[in-house]
Amino acid sequence: MIHRARSFSLAASLALLFIGTGIIGCGGGDGGGTPGKLSDALLQSFQRSCQKAFDCKPSYVPAMHSNRTFEDFVAGSTVEACANSIKTLLLTFNGQDYLTKLDASVAAGRVKYNPMDYDTCIKAGEAESCDQFFHQNGAVEMLPAACDTVSVGQVATGGSCTLDADCAGAVDSCDTTAHTCG
Repeated sequence: MIHRARSFSLAASLALLFIGTGIIGCGGGDGGGTPGKLSDALLQSFQRSCQKAFDCKPSYVPAMHSNRTFEDFVAGSTVEACANSIKTLLLTFNGQDYLTKLDASVAAGRVKYNPMDYDTCIKAGEAESCDQFFHQNGAVEMLPAACDTVSVGQVATGGSCTLDADCAGAVDSCDTTAHTCG
């Protein structure tokens, strides 16, 4: 599932909203084509989102973001620092082997990765205005439904899982003790 909010800082919100559920899909810059693996799509989306943020930096209005500086909001002074901050948060909350586990879930059929939806979503994110990207000046983000289906959990409530992303239920998560969705 693509998550669209950028509430308290770009890095923190993107990573925290991703945890166990899907990938982020807006951005800018040259992404280098459709990633074949979900983990690569996730990392590419971090890079592209951070690139979009830096491309839109002149439009950033601190007063609309609790007077946070741009660098504080994106958790870095460069595109790379921003993307690395998001990746670090993701791995901190999910474990250093999360990306490997995510690809294993796709291979095992517990998560369906839809590369065409990723492409559609990325292109829509690239077309956003800077105000839409930053959720400021009354601009409303209008990303397509494809952003919600880049990755889709396939495990029903009560089924065996390894990650929250495996779970099909909108509010389900993977119980770390029982390893079931619920």
